[in-house]
Amino acid sequence: VKGEVNASDFMNFAYDSNTKTLFAGGRDLGVVKSTDNGITWEKADEGINGKDIHALAINPLDTKLIYAFSVGMGVFGSKDAAKSWYRIDDGPINPSVRSFGYMGTASSMDRSMGTDKTTNIGYLWAGTGGGLYSSFACFCGWTKTEGLSSNATIYTLAPDPVNKSSMLAGTKDGIYKTTDEGKSFSQINKEIKNVTAITFYSENPSMVYAATEDGILYQSSDTGNTWNKL
Repeated sequence: VKGEVNASDFMNFAYDSNTKTLFAGGRDLGVVKSTDNGITWEKADEGINGKDIHALAINPLDTKLIYAFSVGMGVFGSKDAAKSWYRIDDGPINPSVRSFGYMGTASSMDRSMGTDKTTNIGYLWAGTGGGLYSSFACFCGWTKTEGLSSNATIYTLAPDPVNKSSMLAGTKDGIYKTTDEGKSFSQINKEIKNVTAITFYSENPSMVYAATEDGILYQSSDTGNTWNKL
């Protein structure tokens, strides 16, 4: 890669399909962004404390709203597409955050606060080495979900861009799916282990790709219900 990149350990990506901007974070990398499909990169972490970024997520309803987890420093947010950042909170109690996923659907908190007609709604999910956590858009605390095992190691989260109450979770034990805003999860694949990356194809949201830690790529054409090895 070219540009302002001083490290090679890319751990996570977030893609804004509206502006065709790719954001990345990693160990000693901070947050960087690319507007040419990942060929060249520039720094995009002004205001973030620390350079060890373990998680990134974009609010799909307003892609200027971006969230990052800096190890030992907490959760940071941007309201201007990563031009500047501010600190939000410490993040989940479990410090081993591996991934973020933003679910852009109105929560009970949004409805009670009367913000459900705005774009600043939904849940920020955090996959950790010890279960799955969520925070409302108001960032008034983190809750550990009972929908997945409290001991689950969750490497990656992929909210469905069409069915906004649905999300895929990649774990060391397989792929799980929720269709009820994270209240419950079902294991949709047991054979694919150590799933470290999942992404929906922005031009065809029924198409999903998953990769394992040993470099095997899988494809689903039905929003993650069945998979084929590529």
